[in-house]
Amino acid sequence: MKKKILATIMMVLFIGTTGCGQAVPIPLEDDRIPQEKNDFQTPQENILSVMEKKYGKEFEFDGWAHKAYGSRDMIANLTCSSFPGERIHAGQEVDEDGDITYFDDYMAYQDEDEIQEILEDSVQKIYPNARVIWKINSSEFPREMSQDMSIEEIVENKESVFSTYIVVNQGVFESSKNLDLENLRKELEEKKIRMSGALFFTLDETAYQTVNGDNYSYWASKDDWFEQRCNFATNREYGFIYADWRKAEKSAEPATEPVDDILF
Repeated sequence: MKKKILATIMMVLFIGTTGCGQAVPIPLEDDRIPQEKNDFQTPQENILSVMEKKYGKEFEFDGWAHKAYGSRDMIANLTCSSFPGERIHAGQEVDEDGDITYFDDYMAYQDEDEIQEILEDSVQKIYPNARVIWKINSSEFPREMSQDMSIEEIVENKESVFSTYIVVNQGVFESSKNLDLENLRKELEEKKIRMSGALFFTLDETAYQTVNGDNYSYWASKDDWFEQRCNFATNREYGFIYADWRKAEKSAEPATEPVDDILF
C-alpha cells in the first residue's frame, strides 16, 4: 500500500515539473485565455497581440488604466513610437457567454488634428475667440473604431463623446449666455457631435493663453481666473444631460502660470 501511495506522489511530481525540474505554471481560468491547445496567454499579452495585428505596430505595456478585481473587463495603457509621450488605451470586454470584444483609441491619436479642426469649427461659430481643448484619454469612442472608419464616421458615431474644454476670452453676458449655449447645442446636433466638458469665460489673458490639455487640472482647481463656467454633457439625441452654470469664488491670489504641468 505504501509503495502505491509513493508511486502516485512521484507521478504527480513528475507531471507538475519539466525535464529541467522547473514548475509548470497552472493557468487560472479567470486570468488566462486559451488561444490554442496547451497555449494560454494573459490579458496583457492578448491585448498587445491584438493591437500589433490590427495596426502593424509595436506596442509596450505601461500599466493598467482600469482593472477591477474579479472582472475580466480591463483597459491597458500602451505606448507606441507612432505617438511619443502618449498613453494609448486598449482593452477587452467579456460578455456573459465568454466572448471577448477588444477596443482601443489608437485612431483618435491618428486623427487628432482633423478632429480638433472639426470641434473648433463648430464651437467658434458661437464663440469666435474660443480655445478648444479636447482630451483623448477622457473621451469615449465606439468599440468598433478602426482604420476602416472615416473621420466623419468616428465623429458622428453616437458612441463617440468628446471630452472638451472651451475657454472664451470675454466676460459673461447674462442676457444671452443661455441662448448662446443652446445655439452651441444646436450646432453640435447639426454636426452630429456629442460633447462633455466645461465652458469657461475669462478676462485673464494669462489663463486664456496658457491653459491646455496637460495643465488643465491646475487651472480647473482654481476659481480666480474665470468669471463663470458651465459644466455640460450631451446625450445620444444631442440634448443636454446637464448644463450647470456656476460663478467663480474669487481668490485673493491672482492666477499665475503653473510651474509644472499636471496631467489629468
